[in-house]
Amino acid sequence: MAEELKANLDALFEEGRVSDSGEEAVRVFQSGFAALYQDPSSSLDHEAERAARGLCTLIPPETMAGKPKEELLGLFEKIWRGVVDMASRIPHRDDRSQMLVVKTLQLLQRDYLMWRDLPHLGNVLRGQWIGKLYFPFFLSFCFSQDSLAFLFSFLSLNMN
Repeated sequence: MAEELKANLDALFEEGRVSDSGEEAVRVFQSGFAALYQDPSSSLDHEAERAARGLCTLIPPETMAGKPKEELLGLFEKIWRGVVDMASRIPHRDDRSQMLVVKTLQLLQRDYLMWRDLPHLGNVLRGQWIGKLYFPFFLSFCFSQDSLAFLFSFLSLNMN
């Protein structure tokens, strides 16, 4: 399973689908995934805390001072796009990796004031799921290799 996840995330980078901030967000989780696979006794809570701290470093509080709301939402959007794209590549049978993402989001909400409302995540999810789902699959009925890859990633994210 570790090899499948690694291959899926490598493909995400090769496709160039993530921005710099999104790529950094994915890399934050990659180290947690690696730790979970290398040491099965590794604590999920510990890795989630590391991932939450890592995401927080992507938008330091001092960066937020004096920035317009639109600019801040743009930063969060880039990070969330990376996280959503990454989460959609986790195999649906990989419970520990999925739980790492869930626990990290729970920690962000509970312990980090700036992230408490998971700013802009809802908008990114709507854009990622609705925008990509309806147009390629229901309107065009075009099942190209790219749209099938998206379908499998969508199913992977939603199989729980």
